[in-house]
Amino acid sequence: MSIKEKLLTQARNDDEKIVIGRAIDLVEQVKKHDSAQDTSFLSPSGQLLMETVFKSIGGVRWHLDGGFEAAERKKIQVWPAEWDWFEPKIELSIIEIKPMEVEEIDHRDYLGALLGLGLKRDVLGDIVIHGDRTFVIVDNKIAEFILNNLQKIGSIYVDVQLSDLTSVQAPEPKYEVMTLTLVSLRLDSVIAKAFQLSRGVAANFIKQGRVQVDHRQQTSPAAAVDEGSVISCRGRGRCVILKNCGKTKKGKVKIEVGFPI
Repeated sequence: MSIKEKLLTQARNDDEKIVIGRAIDLVEQVKKHDSAQDTSFLSPSGQLLMETVFKSIGGVRWHLDGGFEAAERKKIQVWPAEWDWFEPKIELSIIEIKPMEVEEIDHRDYLGALLGLGLKRDVLGDIVIHGDRTFVIVDNKIAEFILNNLQKIGSIYVDVQLSDLTSVQAPEPKYEVMTLTLVSLRLDSVIAKAFQLSRGVAANFIKQGRVQVDHRQQTSPAAAVDEGSVISCRGRGRCVILKNCGKTKKGKVKIEVGFPI
């Protein structure tokens, strides 16, 4: 079995198979044309998959950038491993959006307005809201299009202009914290308590591929999680295990779980 075939068999679902296929094609293009190539914006899970492929195949180096250090969505630049002289640089633009009225506008509103212009999600990086200003990291190629066409977020008119990377700061994560007492740190046990599901329903969600742990799909209800694990359950939300508080006198496990707000 070739490396390509082996990598594709490791895919846990069709989405992963697509990302792995793109990563393989990217490496082949870099080697064939002896050139540097950029990906589109990738989710954290996509980044991990791409890096797994690059490490497995070898012969390339890579660099990730999402506009600021803590960005979730990033692009990857890949180049031949023998290019010792090469300094990677991913061309990004920062769009600053400021509503012209005092109105509460959330992440979904901004994303919906941008996608409503006919843009695809993979040309858009993180959307960072700072008070009355919002910054969107975008592919250089579509920055001017957004400047010329984005006029409203919902029914609210907005001022849109180019900004610079130094204006963007990663927002401090804010959580609604809940203390859970569990029999064990099995994934199905944590999900059942965190999202108020029965253990059976939680297990089915996991088996159906609706759950990610640290941005990778996990299909085993018995998988172990611990402090720092990021758990996403499609249709229910996301949580982070903030602290493993140890065992109670009755031998159960107590943890603190944070739900992003």
